Amino acid sequence: MQFQGTIKEVREFTKLSGVHLSVESDNISEIRSLLPSIPRPKKRLTDLLLKHSSPPAPSPEDIRVSIKFGWSPERIETTEGKVSGIVLRKNLITGDMMTPVITPTDDRITVPCTCVITSIGYKVIRLPGVPFCDTTHRIPEHLSRVLESHGGARVPGLYTSGWARRGSDGVIATTITDSANTALSILEDVGEWDREVEEGDVCELLRERGVEYVTFGQWQEIDEVEKEKGREMGKPREKMKCYQEMLDKVKTIL
Repeated sequence: MQFQGTIKEVREFTKLSGVHLSVESDNISEIRSLLPSIPRPKKRLTDLLLKHSSPPAPSPEDIRVSIKFGWSPERIETTEGKVSGIVLRKNLITGDMMTPVITPTDDRITVPCTCVITSIGYKVIRLPGVPFCDTTHRIPEHLSRVLESHGGARVPGLYTSGWARRGSDGVIATTITDSANTALSILEDVGEWDREVEEGDVCELLRERGVEYVTFGQWQEIDEVEKEKGREMGKPREKMKCYQEMLDKVKTIL
């Protein structure tokens, strides 16, 4: 349920010649029972992964790839200055499988290896005064409405969207849909607010409050710069990796 890739990535992986994929998890039966209630995009991806939870035996010459759910890397072991293995620590997964509670256990295994590839990773930055869950590393919410804690009371007038709401999964279209649903929740709640909604220039209000922002036109400039850099390197785009670099590029000085 916590897999962060896309169905296209998994499908392409399963088509690689000479590669045997297996998926390991202690919660296979529970996840299978949840399939009917999972939203369609996540359901299709989960179903594809489940098909590889009991794959046919690999051929002797196959490259074996195992996705081990429920384990976290704890440390890398070395021998004579070179990688010799990675120690994994088992997690206890409890609660709702859609928003599980993860608790490290004392069970560990060592996987012999000579190469470790890490991902960039992602973690939500805490905002002062905004509720935050240390277990899921997300802002607790329901239908994009921020809660004091998971299942707790609503924080009036506060909303969240994107990875801060659901975690680091999905593609650009997922975030677009997510943002649209957040906007719908805001529109539904306008009548409940105990203050009048003032009309005016949002950009002017942001400037008054010293908030850094990027307009749609400036985003288009960033988009074109990334595409141009990509063309120079023979690929669709080269992403800017630093927020400040983006601001400097569009000369947004507030």
